[in-house]
Amino acid sequence: MNKARSIGREEVTVVVQGAVDPVCAAKCLSSVRKYLPGAEIVLSTWEGTNTSMLDYDEVVLNTDPGPSDLVRLYPFEHVNNINRQIVSTREGIRRASRKYVLKLRSDMLVKGQGFLKYYDVFGATVTKDAVFEKRILLNAKTSLFQIGAIGDWWQFGLRKDMLLLWDIPLYPDRRGEEYFLKPENAFKKPYGNETTCRFFPEIWIAYQCCRKFARVELEHGFDRASAQWGSMIRFLENNFLTIEPDFSDIVLPEAENRMLVKEPSRYLNYRRQVRLLRSTFGRVQIPPLRGLYWWGKYTYLKYKPRLKGFDYIYIVRNYAQPRDLEEIECAIISEEDVTFVVSGLVEEQARINLVRIRELFPQSKIILSIDTEQEISGLPRESYDELIQTPIVEEYHLDQFCHLNNTKRFTYNKQQVEVRNGLRAVKTRYAVRLRTDCYIEDMRLFSLYRQLSTLYSKAQKSFRLFKQKVLVCGWITGSVQKDPGYLSDCFAFGLTEDLLKLYNGRLRTLDDLHFFRKPENRTKKNYMKFSHRFTNEQFFYFSLLKEMNREFDEPESWCVWSTEQAMLFEKYLTNNFIVTSFRKLHIQFKNNYRSDRCLGRYFLEKYMTNVDPKNKKLDRELVKQQRELALEDCSSAIRHHSEQIHVSQKSVIKKLSEICTVGLYSVKFILQLIRLHLRED
Repeated sequence: MNKARSIGREEVTVVVQGAVDPVCAAKCLSSVRKYLPGAEIVLSTWEGTNTSMLDYDEVVLNTDPGPSDLVRLYPFEHVNNINRQIVSTREGIRRASRKYVLKLRSDMLVKGQGFLKYYDVFGATVTKDAVFEKRILLNAKTSLFQIGAIGDWWQFGLRKDMLLLWDIPLYPDRRGEEYFLKPENAFKKPYGNETTCRFFPEIWIAYQCCRKFARVELEHGFDRASAQWGSMIRFLENNFLTIEPDFSDIVLPEAENRMLVKEPSRYLNYRRQVRLLRSTFGRVQIPPLRGLYWWGKYTYLKYKPRLKGFDYIYIVRNYAQPRDLEEIECAIISEEDVTFVVSGLVEEQARINLVRIRELFPQSKIILSIDTEQEISGLPRESYDELIQTPIVEEYHLDQFCHLNNTKRFTYNKQQVEVRNGLRAVKTRYAVRLRTDCYIEDMRLFSLYRQLSTLYSKAQKSFRLFKQKVLVCGWITGSVQKDPGYLSDCFAFGLTEDLLKLYNGRLRTLDDLHFFRKPENRTKKNYMKFSHRFTNEQFFYFSLLKEMNREFDEPESWCVWSTEQAMLFEKYLTNNFIVTSFRKLHIQFKNNYRSDRCLGRYFLEKYMTNVDPKNKKLDRELVKQQRELALEDCSSAIRHHSEQIHVSQKSVIKKLSEICTVGLYSVKFILQLIRLHLRED
């Protein structure tokens, strides 16, 4: 390893590349002047751009090569601008006159010299297999060596090395030529991946540069089976460095708030970097950077909330341009404006629940919609205002079963008709669809609906189905066991006219119910052993789209969905519904608070990703929600392990272990509770 030497700012040229937004570009250039005084600034943009009010040393006006294909279709169209980036970066580097080059997007900010200090330590760790004279430093969050990607937001290295990296062929595919949208190629990418282009920009840059020095031929960006894939990975490991945004002092304002919510298992890039370099140079040659390590460790401990979807919001926020967002207003709801439509089996629990609704909402109307064979003599007449009884008909198919082993009777058709008939009798503006086995605990339902409608107040016009958002429960809503398209039908609250669209009375046919009983379908994927083609919740979603005359590509079966079909479901769900848990609704259902973690816990993440990614005001709400979920998880763990202590069959050692576990979770619960109520900036 060569001896590290401090790099002076006068040795650096900053190439600011890309389209020029007057506000963003001015801030970017100003930040470079402030934190890198003495550095040369080269602005590389497009012909016809007005740069007269910007502060730079040299300007390069390039011919715009135009956009390429689409990187992804959902949650928003993501245009591939790789050719624009190649041209503007390459020509900017050619104009640079200093020894080192910092390549920087025109919408990023420099907030210090952390990247220089880091490069002083690690930049000279050159291996015998390196093709660059010194390593090139990259943003860790967008650099994934294991998939062949190098971060392209900003890069720092020797000018000749940077030019070697960026002097590459242009990307050939154009709009309408998306590789993975072609039927013959759809199966070649990992299941669940939303990519439509042949190569990610980050992979294309690395791949084309690697081809200069090694015989590497890849069909597409996920071509791991290629015999040369190992050469690609070795090229990345021997020629690049990665650094976390916190340490580099280079940020993207569009996603800056995300830095407060790091994934604990991924945060300390320094530790990964040390392991990688020590495997090459040996333990004694890598400086420990203890101050940097403990700074990172402290930050990791301070911001440890579990935020599964924030990485994806970070990506979407960078490129999304929602153009048809509409604000949905929600008026204050009074009891007189609401009718409860209660349907289901008339048992003792039904009597208790009806009486409870009457006590909590005396001014609201209650419609009991059941079949003619239900016995209602045990119900107090004052517990409901109107009784609607629907005769049982053959089309209900009550003699059918949901599973191949003949368990769980099929009642979906009967339920849908009863709810539809009840809603048709509603005269008020709002309605609540409720099952007879749902017990409302308090009277906060109306205020909660308004509160959530204010939080999720936007929708895209092109995906909007309702006049207002409809509140549904998170139990069996979203993706259940990784299979999408589930829309719970056991509870709904919204405008009556909207609920009539939702509960439209479309019935399932015998042909659909016997799908997996047919000989030609028995070998198809069906690990839950359903007899019908789709689950009831999925059919509920499809019937809504058909009612609203929306075109969509119907999946092959309940568990065989393409990525595009799954992401379209999320678009419709987040633009038209509000999903929350029964716990938040203060409604007891079946086993007290039966698990409704399918989407109720993560709906805000999905809403931010699919509807309103630019709204940074929701970041703090997301952090708060996730900390509340962490409290719930700790509380559940404490209850579970406390019960295990009293199991008589356990040995003394195992009981002591359970006691220690309860103690650890109790401490964690207290810390999470304190963190929830303290404001962290």
